[in-house]
Amino acid sequence: QFNTGVEEELDCLSMNPVSDVFMTSGRGSVKLFDLGSPTTKPIAEMRLPIPSSPTGSTTGCVLSAFDPQGLVFAVCRDDHLLSLYDVSRCQSGPFATFDLTDPYGTIGVWTQCRFSPDGKLILINDSKNSLLHVIDSFEGVCQNSIKYSQQAANHRFTADWSHDSSMVVVGEEQGNRVNW
Repeated sequence: QFNTGVEEELDCLSMNPVSDVFMTSGRGSVKLFDLGSPTTKPIAEMRLPIPSSPTGSTTGCVLSAFDPQGLVFAVCRDDHLLSLYDVSRCQSGPFATFDLTDPYGTIGVWTQCRFSPDGKLILINDSKNSLLHVIDSFEGVCQNSIKYSQQAANHRFTADWSHDSSMVVVGEEQGNRVNW
């Protein structure tokens, strides 16, 4: 089935791990779609205000990810807010929002958001500063920031969790891989 319900440029696409629901996020919106639906209209849509980020941009970049049980999803915005939503009541707004603005003034560009397989942590990639932020998904506290590369800013990489949530695996466009 070809889905024509997505009209804007996407920053992120996520599949619910336990159902036929997928989520798109892009400039100022998050939409949930049901693969089994005969229509291509979203089953839920959240419009988000497009704030100026701490860098002064108004890109409205929105990243999203489902937790491993498919009950909660996270939305990361370029103003460094992390919001958690209940999938069944998402249009009521987030049940928790955390301000993850870096107290040291290093403003980054978030490019990826992933829950750990046990759901206890959220990994956020900051490609501008080559940092990986490990966030407690219950408290919204940054537990660790890992400097991935000493190379130039805007170093492109992707990261994910090991199956048991004990390690972070990073791959970069040059083909290198590192485990933490």
